[in-house]
Amino acid sequence: MLLTRLPLDQYSTQATSRDRGRPEVARCERVNLHSWTTVLACLDVLGAVTLSFIIFDLYAAPLNYNPSQLWTGVGGFVAAWCVASHSLSLYHHRTALAGRSMLVRAVATCALAFGIVLLVTFGFKLIGGISRLWLFAWAAGTIAWIIATRVIWRRALDASLSTGRCLDRALVAAPSDNVARRAAGALEFESNGGIRVVSCGPLPGVPGSPPLDWIENSVRSGAIDRVLITDFADAKEETNALLARLARLAVDVTLVPSFQGLYMPSVRVGRIGFIPVVDVAVRPLSAGQALCKRIEDVLIAGMALGLLWP
Repeated sequence: MLLTRLPLDQYSTQATSRDRGRPEVARCERVNLHSWTTVLACLDVLGAVTLSFIIFDLYAAPLNYNPSQLWTGVGGFVAAWCVASHSLSLYHHRTALAGRSMLVRAVATCALAFGIVLLVTFGFKLIGGISRLWLFAWAAGTIAWIIATRVIWRRALDASLSTGRCLDRALVAAPSDNVARRAAGALEFESNGGIRVVSCGPLPGVPGSPPLDWIENSVRSGAIDRVLITDFADAKEETNALLARLARLAVDVTLVPSFQGLYMPSVRVGRIGFIPVVDVAVRPLSAGQALCKRIEDVLIAGMALGLLWP
């Protein structure tokens, strides 16, 4: 049953009076984003395949084109779509929640997939008897389809989240209760409803904190998907003890360092060897990304030249 989440300022007060310092864990129904992205992938492929048959019937069938070439084109598109969507991380959870950039990446995936079909099938004359106009009409229809599908999909997901559901049920731990509550509010706001903080409180081991087994039992109960530990620089011993305990459980654990007061135009987490680092200024495109962009530009330009060639 879906219950209303308790306000953040009520966690510690209820916990002190009722459960010996143990914060309350609110209930929140979780949205399975993996299932949502699977549905989106199926809609993309089924819609594109259906459009290929419709456009072929309207354009190529009256000219008595061989239908076997249609199946070659469809099979080539499905294979090319799998390659393009994987290389551009189209169905990654971060991409699915990225807003407008999700649409841009979807259009780029579509252009790359049809570019592969154009180069391979027509280049090796696997579809030599059908005009390229059929392929370009199919590509235009598919782009319109994936844009419309994603707009409707995102609105449906937002509507589901607005009813009180969430993507991740999080517990926030910090050196003090006040810091934990402030961090919880900021994390919920910045996640645009993706993270719902169901409980927060001080790190086990600091004065006034709940016992260490309380967090472990809360995770084992299935009420928490992610544990967020913030402002841990001055509580390393308590943080290490909690990390060692959580390492045995099936839960996502995220460290949230404090960068308050620092100017950071961009943030990217990486590693130098085994040392974790945070990049706060990066080049617009790496060498690999520049190469991918160049290939994409050539493919799009080739498709445009093929369309304008007649």
